[in-house]
Amino acid sequence: MHHRNRRSLRVLSIWGRVQILLDDLRHAVRILRRNTGFTITAVVTLALGIGANTGVFSVVNGIILKPLPYNDPDQLVMIYVARADRGWTRGSMSQPDLRSVQSEARSVQAAAGYNPTELTLTGLGAAESVPGAQVTDGLLAVFQEPAFLGRDILSEENVPGGPRVIVIGYAFWQDRFGGDRNVLGKTLQISGEPHEIVGVAPPGFDYPQGAQVWAPLYLNVEGCGRDCHFLQVIGRLADGSSVNAASNEITELSRHLEERYPVLNYGKRFNLVTLEQEVVGEVRTALLVLLGAVGIVLLIACANVANLLLARASSRSHEFAMRSALGATRGHIVTQLLLEALVLAALAGFVGLVLASWTVSLLLSLAPETIPRLDQVTLDGTVLLYTLSAVVIITVLFGLTPSLWLARVPATEVLSQGGRTGSGGPARRRSRSALLVAEVALSLMLLLSAGLLLRSFSRLNAVQLGFDKEDVLTFRLALPSDPYDYDVHRTARFFGSLEDRVRGLPGVDAVASVYGSPLAGYGVSTSIHFLDRPAPPEGQEDDITIRVVTPGYHDALRIPVVSGRILEKGDRGGVARVALVSQSLRDRYYPDQDPVGRRIRIDMNLGHGSEDPWTIVGVVGDIRSQDLAEEPEPEIYVPHAQMGSRIMSVLVRMNPGVDNLLPAIRREVQALDSNVPLRNVEMLEETVDRHFGPARFYLLLFAVFACVAVTLSGIGLYGVISYLVSRRTREIGIRMALGAKGGDVGRMVLSQGIRLALVGVTLGTIGAYFSSQVLQSLLYEVRPGDPMAFVGATALLLGVVVLAIVLPAKRASSVDPVEALKSE
Repeated sequence: MHHRNRRSLRVLSIWGRVQILLDDLRHAVRILRRNTGFTITAVVTLALGIGANTGVFSVVNGIILKPLPYNDPDQLVMIYVARADRGWTRGSMSQPDLRSVQSEARSVQAAAGYNPTELTLTGLGAAESVPGAQVTDGLLAVFQEPAFLGRDILSEENVPGGPRVIVIGYAFWQDRFGGDRNVLGKTLQISGEPHEIVGVAPPGFDYPQGAQVWAPLYLNVEGCGRDCHFLQVIGRLADGSSVNAASNEITELSRHLEERYPVLNYGKRFNLVTLEQEVVGEVRTALLVLLGAVGIVLLIACANVANLLLARASSRSHEFAMRSALGATRGHIVTQLLLEALVLAALAGFVGLVLASWTVSLLLSLAPETIPRLDQVTLDGTVLLYTLSAVVIITVLFGLTPSLWLARVPATEVLSQGGRTGSGGPARRRSRSALLVAEVALSLMLLLSAGLLLRSFSRLNAVQLGFDKEDVLTFRLALPSDPYDYDVHRTARFFGSLEDRVRGLPGVDAVASVYGSPLAGYGVSTSIHFLDRPAPPEGQEDDITIRVVTPGYHDALRIPVVSGRILEKGDRGGVARVALVSQSLRDRYYPDQDPVGRRIRIDMNLGHGSEDPWTIVGVVGDIRSQDLAEEPEPEIYVPHAQMGSRIMSVLVRMNPGVDNLLPAIRREVQALDSNVPLRNVEMLEETVDRHFGPARFYLLLFAVFACVAVTLSGIGLYGVISYLVSRRTREIGIRMALGAKGGDVGRMVLSQGIRLALVGVTLGTIGAYFSSQVLQSLLYEVRPGDPMAFVGATALLLGVVVLAIVLPAKRASSVDPVEALKSE
């Protein structure tokens, strides 16, 4: 009986506490409803910070934090070739080196090589490009993904003259074959040749880069040995093996291979990185910095609201003193104020989630296509948990300080003042001052970051491309291997005829073709031997980029000729082989002489087997062909008719104002070969603009966050100074009654605010200097300590600060002493 009574009493006690808590919660809601101005200001301020944070976190979560959609993705690695003497860090691998990794690296359970490409699908109407890859055997095994139907490509099929087989993607199978389970054994025409379907990939598998068709590479060990690098290699670590252990092992393996093959593997070192690092490594730093930036915005918002609460707490001190005198405990008072803070934070969290959904949509619309995994960005459970955590932390951050202060104020002290309060005691003043200083310092850090990015973007935007990007349409053509493979004359005739046809279209100014269009992200490099100087040891030759071009390429892009001549139609097969070199090549290898007339040997051919040397006939200007942020590297241009390439980008310079030429161009291509679709169609301006995309995106976001931060700081400073003026009205009235001038009072208020701002600027400058080091990888030709960025950011912030202080200072200087004394 006694135990039952005790349990009943405990239940009643708990229920009583819940009732008290609910009463306090209802009271908190009523208090906030009566103070709508304060409530709306606090909620909107916090919602801005929460919304921006949640939106950016959803991007970080989708791109960085979510695991890659593969089995045990942390075990997947990319294996590259590094050559310090040639500047390689992530070079492609040769097929024999891949076989050595497969057979000798015990820490690598499986490895496969591939070349991402677009395969030309024919025989189903008009020729079309399908994203795919040429692969070695074992790609599905690396991902531990068994084929949905059939099997993967076999090693015996990956040989010269091997059977024409193909694996298709699950989505492709559903779309083109209606999910027919009898698809195995049927054929698809790839570039006009029938390929037997031997497998269907599992659902969702589309590696690399959205591939839906996989074909063998038909590797030729004799024709392409250890010095022939063309494979991207992906591997899976063996069970129990770490990334560090595997990296050490394959590095050691590369040393052993160099000992075995001192010429072909000279200087090679195998370089291993995780697939996750490969996919998101380039954007990780930028996104985390952005997350830190919006975190600063949230801190500033919290500081603003905390200052509002401190000011409001001063005006409510009499209320809580009365409650304390009537028996309310300190714990009860703290709980009451924390509940008010919780209601504010919860409302702000809800509004922030609405803002976050808009923020995510805006970010996705502004984000450049080069940022990976944007399809994974959603407001999912992880993001909601993040927002909930932010609400709880905010409640503690800005709710606890005024709560503890009010709970400590002796009731007798407040009641003895008869309800009159000044600007607050020293503790309150210090708290408000500290919060304002923190706001100013954090705002300066954001402003400086935005300033550095602006300076960097300005430098990048001023980069001289070396070519004219205006009014140039580009597209890529890949001729089928049959009948063009290794037939230089047939390939040259195709592109020559196409250029003549397109050149005859109305509105066309110039036409040319190139293997490796500027900034298109692909090209070819090989070792070079200058015949007028001693040959370097075999395997230690310089590696230089080769551009295969048709006559008129440099005219079409308006690349200047430095000396000599450009390539002409007479530079064809059967005559002396000629080449152009870039100015940077001349500056590096012939700094004091003209290289025209010198001869070189190029250790590469794309269909022409001759070993004849090439004679330099001209020097042309440098262009930014790989990356806007990289200095031009030496390049060599050779005639298409003398080198050969089935894959070329066609550049069509149009007269200003001309558009809609694409249908006519497409007809001309189809008239020459119906099995050749146009790929990667875009204006050259769009190609260049895509390289500005990430820098523009980060700059825009930092600028927005910095503006929000500075605005919040200005509003916070204005609000607090205004509050202090209103609380010191009686003091100001007495000063003015005793002879103080309005200007003196204004200067007093102004100096008080300026002192706080200067402390914040000083601390912000120190913090900004160190925090800006994180931006180093995002900057171009700008140092983190750039003085112009520091001066500009500080001047802008001080301007906002002065504006925020001047208005309340002006109001203070116009106080009527009589009215001020009457108000008390």
